[in-house]
Amino acid sequence: MTSAERAAEPFISVVVTTKNAARHLPDLLADFGALDWPRDRLEFVLVDAHSTDGTWEGILEFAKRPPAPVVARQWPGFIGAGRNEGFRLARADFVAVTDADMRVPATWLRELWTGMGDGVGVVGGPNEAYGTDATSRAIAAIPTHGPSVGAVPVGGVNRWKEDYETSTDVYGAVTRNSLFRKAAFDAAGGFDESLRVTEDPELNFRILRAGYRIRYRRAAGVRHVHRDTLRSFTRQQGSYAYWQAHVNRKHPGLASLKHWAPAAAGLLFVLVLALAFVETRFALVALALVAVAVLAALGYGGRAALVRGEPDLVLVVPLYFLAWQLAWAVAYPAGVLHARKWAQGHRTL
Repeated sequence: MTSAERAAEPFISVVVTTKNAARHLPDLLADFGALDWPRDRLEFVLVDAHSTDGTWEGILEFAKRPPAPVVARQWPGFIGAGRNEGFRLARADFVAVTDADMRVPATWLRELWTGMGDGVGVVGGPNEAYGTDATSRAIAAIPTHGPSVGAVPVGGVNRWKEDYETSTDVYGAVTRNSLFRKAAFDAAGGFDESLRVTEDPELNFRILRAGYRIRYRRAAGVRHVHRDTLRSFTRQQGSYAYWQAHVNRKHPGLASLKHWAPAAAGLLFVLVLALAFVETRFALVALALVAVAVLAALGYGGRAALVRGEPDLVLVVPLYFLAWQLAWAVAYPAGVLHARKWAQGHRTL
């Protein structure tokens, strides 16, 4: 951080993209009104993707309050297009990003700003569950939503419990909760507008490649309204898996064996099931594989309930764990099949 930046609180733009977010946006806008940051050093940029549920009307009402936010309608496109529009409209050298279904504390910007320093391109913080129902808490336990102090890793330890700085970890900041140095954003070329999701770790990869670092701040926490049904959660995870395959095709260095693990297990099961029609003894192998999967899910559920100190999750978490793995088993290979043709037109970023 330069001496000029240290001398005063900087002017910060807060960018939010919305689409049919009338259910959640009013709460976030109320949080914005309580932020512990000088109003003359703050602007809000709200970009709406042609909502049809009253979101845009709510934004226009919010725009009547001082300081008047910058508002825009996004042309059809994925969320990266909306965020790029938000950054284009933002006047500040530092741009905070969050989503419409988030709740942010009064100290949010101050904690993120504390993490900014020389050579840091992005500062991120954790996002925890906002809801207290069993579904929200079960989803929060599964490590699928980026940094989360409450997530229970399938293996290893939770690295989100301590602050750190990295030049390799693209998941240290996600766009639910990030503060960007605009110069780093511009150096990386902005969000890839062809990605439906997973656009934030992909951008982080290019920011790191441009010579900047990412800093994670545990104290800069926000809360996320997670998906509230098994179906919506499964669809979300399938979308993550499908588009992660596209990101991995574009940047092979981000590929991991864990991305293929659910698909490999699923393929093994399908193969054994097919053999069972030829040789009945393989039916027992298929049943054994099902039993192993169920026991693994139950074991993870028990561990999650124990780590979080929430006994009622012992039977809820396994259901969402299995849905998570099934979504990746199906969607990731589908994404790989589509990514080859897609990647040919997206090699410039």
